[in-house]
Amino acid sequence: MPAPVEVLREVRRVLKIGGCCHFIEVDNASFRTVPEDQEVMRAMSALNDAQQRSGGDPYLGKGLGELFREAGFEKIDVRPRPISGSASDPVFFRAFVEEFAEIFESLDDALGPEMTAHIHAAAGRLRSLPGIEGAEMHYCPWMGRATR
Repeated sequence: MPAPVEVLREVRRVLKIGGCCHFIEVDNASFRTVPEDQEVMRAMSALNDAQQRSGGDPYLGKGLGELFREAGFEKIDVRPRPISGSASDPVFFRAFVEEFAEIFESLDDALGPEMTAHIHAAAGRLRSLPGIEGAEMHYCPWMGRATR
């Protein structure tokens, strides 16, 4: 969204005094796979570029605390929530990978036909991770809680 402080000000306005809100925001710079895959990283970079072109911020999570302050909130608590997938929990790993594969596949319209093959290749490469010995996937969104 192009004006997150305005959105947070509206949230604050409608909260009762003492009420709190929770937000989880992205930090796409934290995304990585082991082994690193250039096709996957190319798709993530294209996603980040598309978000920025549309007025969004794919790295907003780290700045969530400052946005809450600008919007007038008190009792602000913002912290990273790292997520990792690996063979130690294969069911979660497959679901985690699938979530990002589906995000990539949803980019067709935003990125245009010239990226379609790359997007689908990246989604396929993600889906193959659980079958690769020692493979992992990591992502760290930020969760914030603030009180009016």
